[in-house]
Amino acid sequence: MEILSIGDFFTPGTYQLHSHFSKVVNYSCNKNLISVVCSEIGNGPVNIVVSESGNLSDEKIIISKNKISGDTFSIDVSNANCYNSSIDANDIRQIDIDFIIKNLSPLLIKNASELSLTVLLDDSRRINFSSSFEKEFLRKMISGAEKMNDAHFIEAIKTFAGCGFGLTPSGDDFITGMLNALFILREISGNKNLDSLRNKILQEAESENIISSNAMKMAANGRFHERMKNMIFALSEKDENKIHSNCHQLLTMGETSGADMLTGFLYTFVVENRFNYFSKY
Repeated sequence: MEILSIGDFFTPGTYQLHSHFSKVVNYSCNKNLISVVCSEIGNGPVNIVVSESGNLSDEKIIISKNKISGDTFSIDVSNANCYNSSIDANDIRQIDIDFIIKNLSPLLIKNASELSLTVLLDDSRRINFSSSFEKEFLRKMISGAEKMNDAHFIEAIKTFAGCGFGLTPSGDDFITGMLNALFILREISGNKNLDSLRNKILQEAESENIISSNAMKMAANGRFHERMKNMIFALSEKDENKIHSNCHQLLTMGETSGADMLTGFLYTFVVENRFNYFSKY
């Protein structure tokens, strides 16, 4: 196994096998997570990108300052390629909220999974939610969106958290996208009060789902996986070809995870555009 790159937000420790998929193997240590992934998944703040993740069978991995080791390997990573998960504020100063909404909304509405939270952007999608569970889930998500519209952000988070389908619940993915957007808004507005809001959201959304919990923690700390970082740069550059390409990449994440995260990201900008809540927070 060859390590191609490592993330920049690891917590050292002994990690036990959490879950194993064909392209991702997750390990946990207390509330911390690392993900050993193939190059198709790409970089992230706690990702170890390797040549053959699917063949990894180690029950534990030990992360130290300069070494990553398991039951079957030990690799010096002191000179490894390290992924930078942060975003330099100077690279996104030109972000235009109107442009984001105009260009990202139609892509999501056209291409996102039928049962994704993109329904919050397009009422015509409500017909896709037909079972009693799906209808109740939709009702809660609409309620959460309405609370955001009324500036009751913590109440909205209580409604979204842990709710939905999949390995990471849809509501948690939405919150991750919202935290990503709030970081961007903080950087372009200079409003430091948004730091406290992000922290309050993270505390309220704390989940027993370690994958969701870590995704939200990364977002709250202004750390981005490669696909989301590329999308943000494309939006900042107003490069429509790159926006289309990166949107497609994000929508391939899980059944609805990428779409739900992008919806949370976009919906936060929609709320800011309508009401200017966050710039005045």
